Amino acid sequence: MALINVISVPTANGIKTIEIHNDDLTKLGWSFDILVISAFHEKYKPRPNTVIKALEDNYGLIVQEYSNNPLIDLRSSLNCWISSEIENKNFNHILCVEGIKTDIEENGSSDSALSNLFGTISLLQYKKIKTSSIAMPLLGSGFQGNSIESILPVLIEKAIDSLNSNQD
Repeated sequence: MALINVISVPTANGIKTIEIHNDDLTKLGWSFDILVISAFHEKYKPRPNTVIKALEDNYGLIVQEYSNNPLIDLRSSLNCWISSEIENKNFNHILCVEGIKTDIEENGSSDSALSNLFGTISLLQYKKIKTSSIAMPLLGSGFQGNSIESILPVLIEKAIDSLNSNQD
């Protein structure tokens, strides 16, 4: 596991951190609450070198099955859904954000899609779903083909905003 960087974020609730690692999220050596993934709108085919494929290969989890019966389905309003609880894995839920590629193509930015993601994360607190630790890849930059420059600055900005407002 290659730790690349740690960003310390001072908040009203103490110092919180964003850690940037270079590794397969399905093979991390620690547990976390939420695994965030991205997909095209309602397309969950396990393509090579994607987290969806790694979930199938390493855990036997079929993302399509979780999408068919999510715990919370916000696809019609926020392009996100969250899975029912996943037992005996190093994470408890999958949160899928859809439409990053579409957002960039239509608006020139990933801002709307990532705002929807972090809005969904905030909602999870109110639904009493633990969000103290979240792992996510560089959303939309793999199979979807979006540039890192179109994702990373917005992702970090939204993550910092979320850490400042999240009580966990």
